[in-house]
Amino acid sequence: MESINQLNIKGRIRHFKVGKNIIFQHVSKEDSVKYKGLTDEQIGIYQMIELSGNKGIWKKSISKKAKKNEKDLEKILKALESKQLIRKISDITQKKGTQIVYIASHIEPSKEITGGIWYIDGKFNSELVDKLRTETITYLEKKPKRTHEVLEHIKSLAIIDHVDLGSDDMQQVIDTLVFDGFLEKIIDNNNVGNQSLYRVALSSVSTENAFVDIPCSTCPVFDQCTENGDITPKTCPYLKKWMDF
Repeated sequence: MESINQLNIKGRIRHFKVGKNIIFQHVSKEDSVKYKGLTDEQIGIYQMIELSGNKGIWKKSISKKAKKNEKDLEKILKALESKQLIRKISDITQKKGTQIVYIASHIEPSKEITGGIWYIDGKFNSELVDKLRTETITYLEKKPKRTHEVLEHIKSLAIIDHVDLGSDDMQQVIDTLVFDGFLEKIIDNNNVGNQSLYRVALSSVSTENAFVDIPCSTCPVFDQCTENGDITPKTCPYLKKWMDF
């Protein structure tokens, strides 16, 4: 068995003081590589961020838990960012507007806080949504199709190379078009994979109908919007802007 000194030299053990006692903590080979060159303070902050999982943690929360002043904490965070161990993510669910949270670099952030593909740096990507809606309607004008067929067609156009569009995302786009009256779901006696067929509505909604312009009608996270949830009409800047128009 390796001695404590040998493990310490290899970075396979950490020690810190709790009261009058010295506590030793084993470090895995993977973490020893990750922690190489970091101070105990930096490791502690990193572990706190990593434990926050895919929703990340606010800088203010880190400061409070670690009992660090803003200046010292900023140095630690910058050091961890420079080593690409952590990154900043825009959290769109905050009532006071978009907030920055820190998340471990190897963790994929939750769509709940990033808005998924529909947001870029915390801002709603209306250009992408409009493009997908237009291409979907154009494609379905020819013949009724299922969601996966629409998705395959959209991907074949190579107009969204920078976006990882999935079937759930495509379904959200189709749902907004059905909700707006541009598409309709039709009965399919040969339903495959429990997917419905969609076609351009026989009587499309007039473009002069003011409801079409409501941001809710094109919002891909509409189904997550609730009265008292993280995503709510009460704090939606797009709905407020529309109502003030």
